[in-house]
Amino acid sequence: MKITTICLLVPPLYIRVGKALTSENQEAYGQALSDMFNEAVKAYSNIVRLTSTATSWNREGTIKEIVKRVLVAQGYILDNVEAIIKLYVVSATVAGKNPNEQKTRLLLRSARRLIKLANNIRATAPGNKSDHEIVETFAKELVSQSKTRTFYFTTYRLFKNLLKRSKELLEESSNNLTLIGVLPRRRALEEFEESIPSVGELSQPVDNDERGEDV
Repeated sequence: MKITTICLLVPPLYIRVGKALTSENQEAYGQALSDMFNEAVKAYSNIVRLTSTATSWNREGTIKEIVKRVLVAQGYILDNVEAIIKLYVVSATVAGKNPNEQKTRLLLRSARRLIKLANNIRATAPGNKSDHEIVETFAKELVSQSKTRTFYFTTYRLFKNLLKRSKELLEESSNNLTLIGVLPRRRALEEFEESIPSVGELSQPVDNDERGEDV
């Protein structure tokens, strides 16, 4: 059987996909794709949790919560994004479509920007500091410089793009897998989303004391 090699935009992620799913190994391919879909859904779930918070706006408290999430996500966000992209590329290929490289680039860019943001935050507290110490130091620095709103909205846009772009690729992957008969119906992804409250919603800073800060 001829094998097509698809190289994603960021090494070391390489995917090998067999062109023919009508051979005696069709069931095995279907199971592999189904497992890949489940991994991508788990990755998307992590991104949903990262970008969703019920915290009411409180200048320092909200900033600390967001900073903590960014630092934690630094360790998993790239793996999560790659899982979603891998499913998207493979599902598009087996469905006879050309993956949209621009969409994968944009999602990877969002993940890299989050990692860069986390590195910048860590740089404000040099030395062998715990994440808790880094959060405290960074939050106090933002408050002292009246930059809480700037940081908030920068992170808000980053979270929003991560969620939007990962959801778009996962939805297209779901459609592709439905098209080739791996998923019985697209409703599977919809049921997952309906089980999560307040997807991607961050509280808005509307306190009067905050309106005078530069954005």
